[in-house]
Amino acid sequence: MRGLFAVMEDEMAATLPAPADEQVERVQELEEQVAQAEVAEGQAEVAEMADIADEAVTAIEELADVAEVMSDSVEGGGEGLTEDAAEIAEVAVEAICARLGYKPAKKLMPSLEAFGSTSSRVEATKYALEGIEDTMKKIWEAIKGFFNRIWEAIKGLWKRLTDASLRVAARVKKLEEKLAAAKKDGLVADPEKKYNAVKFCKAFNSKDAAGIPKAAVDVLSTHSGALQKLPSFNASLAAVFEKADKDEEVTSDLSKIAKDKALGSSSFAFGTTFDRATFALGGSEIDVKEAEGKVVSLDEIENVIEAAKQYQISLDKSEKDISKIEAAVKKGIAAAEKLAKESGASAADIANTRAKTFKTVQTALFNINKELPPLGLKAASVALDFAAVNLAGFKAK
Repeated sequence: MRGLFAVMEDEMAATLPAPADEQVERVQELEEQVAQAEVAEGQAEVAEMADIADEAVTAIEELADVAEVMSDSVEGGGEGLTEDAAEIAEVAVEAICARLGYKPAKKLMPSLEAFGSTSSRVEATKYALEGIEDTMKKIWEAIKGFFNRIWEAIKGLWKRLTDASLRVAARVKKLEEKLAAAKKDGLVADPEKKYNAVKFCKAFNSKDAAGIPKAAVDVLSTHSGALQKLPSFNASLAAVFEKADKDEEVTSDLSKIAKDKALGSSSFAFGTTFDRATFALGGSEIDVKEAEGKVVSLDEIENVIEAAKQYQISLDKSEKDISKIEAAVKKGIAAAEKLAKESGASAADIANTRAKTFKTVQTALFNINKELPPLGLKAASVALDFAAVNLAGFKAK
């Protein structure tokens, strides 16, 4: 049986505060987690703003369909909408306006009785058509004005990314110091030390623990390359919109930009891929249920830390170029106006052209700028977790 004081000494040792270095590391990890959560919140805000704009664009497209039916019904001596068709149109228009929270100053559709006779049907249809065309214009103007709120949300996201980047930089510095000390002291890897490597495999698309160091460097290098090309990507989008002649050319030119290898890679973190057709980031994490990691060499740890550091540096450099996003969106809106005016078509066709072009602008810009930088930052954070776990597995000879 052990004596009272021996037992008490064990308990005291277990409750002693962690060494200063470990406390600093824990604080840094916690600060980084908070910063990452704030980045996710910023992403959600941008997504919400984009969804609101997308809903409005969809409303324009739906109203344009209704307007086209009305226009067709009075063209060439047509008699206008029947009472049943007018009722369907009224329900559709009211539902669209309600979805947007839009309350017209006056009723868009005349009473259904006005569509009851052939003598009043044409005038009633024309009246309704004018109201819908006016509503489409107002929604479009609202979308253009709403861009300022979207832009503020994007700037807010990048502010949070910058703050999170500073946390990553501080953690990189601490791990570099710890790595240098391990080398100086001649520490060696503990062969008995094991850790759960599943999250690292999933983050860096590695089928097993042994491949994580190289996979982490490759993935982070891909993210750094894409991030470095993001300003020119946004500038290229602005140039496409600026010289837009017709919608088909916009789509074709955007496809050429999408083929950029840095943005077309399939080796982004967490199994993420880039769809060149939709400009969307998708894919899924690699399916790894179990993976036991062994402590890797100090050189491999150094490579992983350096890759995370380079991504953090690339992110800092990209922050000053976010104005190119604003320029691209403004050019995109201008392109939508230009294409609509030059179409020389009906109000419905003009509205559809505006909507389609704006959707292209929004998809191309927001999908990449909202998703890719935070994804890389998250990968850098996981890479530093990997470095920390492995450095903890070194001991004196």
